[in-house]
Amino acid sequence: KGGEAAMGISMNPYMEMMFSGVSFRDFQFDFVMRPRSADEFKQIDEIIKMFREHSRPSWVGGQLGKSFMNYPMVYNIQFLTTTGKGDAESYMLNPNVPKLKTCVCDSVTTNYAPQNMWTSHQNGVPVAITLGLHFQETELVMAQDVKENY
Repeated sequence: KGGEAAMGISMNPYMEMMFSGVSFRDFQFDFVMRPRSADEFKQIDEIIKMFREHSRPSWVGGQLGKSFMNYPMVYNIQFLTTTGKGDAESYMLNPNVPKLKTCVCDSVTTNYAPQNMWTSHQNGVPVAITLGLHFQETELVMAQDVKENY
């Protein structure tokens, strides 16, 4: 500092950065479900099991045994909005929300006590369940993709 002051100079405060690429986008969706009956709980339980199953690989099997795995399922997530009214009502992509590329679900979490206290109906069915789904895109979003609302 003294040398800089004596010579009337100062170090350049800017740093250089090397571009090493971009990362894949990831998304977290949380759903709170409140079953009103045992039948509704069975439907919610099936939804949870479906996401758990399809977010994991399976064994190829056959003569290969457990040497190789199949890829888990991929998801094409779209945000829709209604268009038209009455009998002419239909759905279209929501232009107000960015589009997502093909994703994989890499985490499924459940919380059967979302109010931090276990509460159930008389037959033991939880009052509320939070389902957390974490997705990661399988393709990078580039500049041209942003122009196309990704």
